[in-house]
Amino acid sequence: MEKTLILVIDRDNDYGEKAGVVSPVIGYEECKKAALALGIADPEDSDTNGLLGALHLYNELKNERGAGGVEVALLCGDKKVGHHSDEILVQQLESVLSEVKPDNAHLVSDGAEDEYIGPIIRSRISIDHVERVIVQQTPRVENTIYILKRAMDDPEKRQRFIGPISWVLILIALMFLISNFAVAESFNRFLAISVIPMFVFAVGLILAIYSYNLVDRANDWYDHWKQRARHGSIQMVFVVAGGLVGIVGFVISLFSVGEVYTERTTQAVVLFLINFLWFGVFAILIYVFGAILDGYIYSRKLKYILITIILNLVSMGLIANGILDYLMAYVGLYHTDNLVILVEIAAGFMMTIVASVLQVKVRKIYYRSVPSDRGAPADEIQ
Repeated sequence: MEKTLILVIDRDNDYGEKAGVVSPVIGYEECKKAALALGIADPEDSDTNGLLGALHLYNELKNERGAGGVEVALLCGDKKVGHHSDEILVQQLESVLSEVKPDNAHLVSDGAEDEYIGPIIRSRISIDHVERVIVQQTPRVENTIYILKRAMDDPEKRQRFIGPISWVLILIALMFLISNFAVAESFNRFLAISVIPMFVFAVGLILAIYSYNLVDRANDWYDHWKQRARHGSIQMVFVVAGGLVGIVGFVISLFSVGEVYTERTTQAVVLFLINFLWFGVFAILIYVFGAILDGYIYSRKLKYILITIILNLVSMGLIANGILDYLMAYVGLYHTDNLVILVEIAAGFMMTIVASVLQVKVRKIYYRSVPSDRGAPADEIQ
């Protein structure tokens, strides 16, 4: 007799996160318990309806074929939706297939997102039917607003849906701001023609702060450094030193702009950037050196990822220096030989390659020296 496996996919693992369900779940009774657990934990989660729809389909096929011709299973991924959650789903799928040994599968979903895993399932078993469970809603405006509000209360959904919108607004605004900046004869003229792009940029920035929960992250960052200061971390010395270098560099760069006659705002900005560039790079390098020293003092471990960051910072500084030298000539300030510009940019790219090779080499050394049961490679060396 042909055996059909009814599969329900919970890609973001709501069953595990909200109801404590351990997946994979196989069998009608076990799946019913899982649906009840999530329904009690969060009555408004649509994943409950997806599993109930699978149980309904199970009963239909059972009446047609008998109990031996159908089985139902729930697979759950991870709250961080992406390749990691899909890898977990694949592992669970292979476990279920080896246990149930079905001839084909029916996929039941409560939305398009869970169907992304469909091609991966098809590579392992034939999917003869896909069914989407859609919950009927009263078509009233207040219900729609309530559903949207509930979705926006979820940090992951907020980041997934509002985050891209914020980036689109910010990028569009920046395109217009850069264009206006290039053609404006003075800074006042730039402000006059950039009111709308600035407003769009502000809206995008507010949406980004909201979607990525940046206020809470800033508070966490503040609490972290306050704790480090109380414990007398040596890194605080480097943070203060790096901050002072950045501030001094900012002031010196501003004064240097005032000492040179500039006809356009573009010239003043390019001049400021090229004067401030290496102050900024060295300020960040001081902070990174502090992180390396602090980590070594407290744990006797050297984080190789910070070493590659140092190389990448210097390489980006060289590339940016070459680009700014070119822009200095382009806006009519100073002329730098093209060969020098090419050498700066090439040296920057070469240093980036060295940093990448170093990172790969150290990871290979780690893989050879650490037992396989330690999991993914760390970013540090004893």
